[in-house]
Parts: sequence; structure tokens; C-alpha cells
Amino acid sequence: MISILRGDLESVLHRAARNCADLHYGQTMAAVRSTGHGVTIVLEDGTEISADLLVGADGAHSVVRRLVFGPEARWRYDFGAEVVSYEITDPPPAIREKTTILTTIGRSAGLYPQSDGGLSAFFTFESHLADSGGPLTRLKHAYRDLGWLWPELINRAECADSVFFDDITQTRMNTWHHGRIVLVGDAAWAVSLLAGAGSSLAVGGALSLAEHLNRQPDISVGLDRWQRHMRPHVASKQVLGRRAKHLFLPSSQAAVSLRVAGIRTANSLFGSHA
Repeated sequence: MISILRGDLESVLHRAARNCADLHYGQTMAAVRSTGHGVTIVLEDGTEISADLLVGADGAHSVVRRLVFGPEARWRYDFGAEVVSYEITDPPPAIREKTTILTTIGRSAGLYPQSDGGLSAFFTFESHLADSGGPLTRLKHAYRDLGWLWPELINRAECADSVFFDDITQTRMNTWHHGRIVLVGDAAWAVSLLAGAGSSLAVGGALSLAEHLNRQPDISVGLDRWQRHMRPHVASKQVLGRRAKHLFLPSSQAAVSLRVAGIRTANSLFGSHA
């Protein structure tokens, strides 16, 4: 398995798109109008853009989905948990080159070394373990009893260049397209961060969409065939995401011990550090 940081993937996609697409920065969509043979979108600044097809690839909190398919709550399955992730520059030497994993009841954490000498920090915890407040306040409260280097590493979030935080959810929809409007990636089928493969499904799903539309001149037929092709892949990953909740957020000490034993077995087989 290869993991790619979100920022690195965004940079790759931006370099690929900037010379072949018109990019509008600092904008979001305010309205969508179907025109029979295409679609017109209206940006917040009043700019109107017409196209043959609108592809909503705008994430788990998709504006396209909300405008076309209805409120997020209609399609959202909540795990009752949260995630916080950020990059740690110049980490303590003792952990700089090691993968470090913490597992306790209702929460877990991981520190993953990067090629530049930094660490990616990844925290998942059940929402009831955190007090009210912003994401960093909630993170500190959920892990307030930890010793070792954890307090220092958690405090590093305050000076991180960027911090990703969100509820852990899945998006489950009966259909991903309507007329000349289609959703792809987390906007259509967020499998949750616990399942992994979100970026692979998004990029692979977009490539598959392009291939189906290229082979089929009738857009509606191409969209139907693409959706039938993608459904089994998405369904299997969503099942994996629901099962993974019990690994990342064990509900008992026995479940904690089982995960720790699994990690140690994997380390002995593949020779990684943990």
C-alpha cells in the first residue's frame, strides 16, 4: 500500500489541470440550472458557466450534492467519531524514523514518518470523549490523560501549517447522477477515512467516468454504465470502513489487545517499526 499526502495529491492534480482547464480560485457554486442539453452553474460572484456535463468532485460536504440532490444529512451515515490530522516538522529524534501507533478504548493515534524527516499525525476518537470547543480543544481533551511524548506532539498542532479535522462519516446514495450532473469521489460515496483508499476511489472513479463517457456518445447511458461498474468497488470499501471502526475505535480492552496483537504480527512479518 502506498499513502499519498493530501497536499501532494492536490499539487499533482493542479499541475495536470492548470494548462488545460479554466481555474476559478476563491469561488464556490451558488446555483445550478439544467438546460436540457447541458447545465449552467452560477458562482458566488455572479459568473455563469455553461457546459455539457457538471461533475461534482467537491468532497464529503459537497455543494453540488446539496444543490442538486438535497441536504447532506439525507445521505450521511455518522460513525459518532472525529479525526484530526496534521504534519509535525522536526519531531523528536526518538520517533523520527518510526511508525508509532497508540490504541486505547474509543480512540487511536498514529505517527507516520515522511521522506522529509517530518511525521504525519493522525488521531481518531469517539466524539463523546471530547469536550465542547474547536477541533484542537477537542483533540487535547480527548487525549488529556496521555503521558510520554503525546502532550508535546498534540500541542504541535497549534503551529502546524494546516490541520485537517472532520467528523468520520460515510456518504450513501441511491444514485450518483441526475440529468447532466454527476458526483464522483467523496461527494458521491465517501467510504470514511477508516477504510482508506478514498483518493484511489476518487481518482480511479473519475478515470472510469471519462472512459465510459468516451466510449458512449449518449451521456445518460454512459453515466448508468459507469455507476453499475463502480457500485461493487464502492460497496466493498464502505463495508471495510464500517468494520475498520472496531479496529481504530475499539470498544473494550479485549478489542484493544486484539488490535495490538495484530499490529505486532504485521511488524514481525513485514519488518516495519511500531
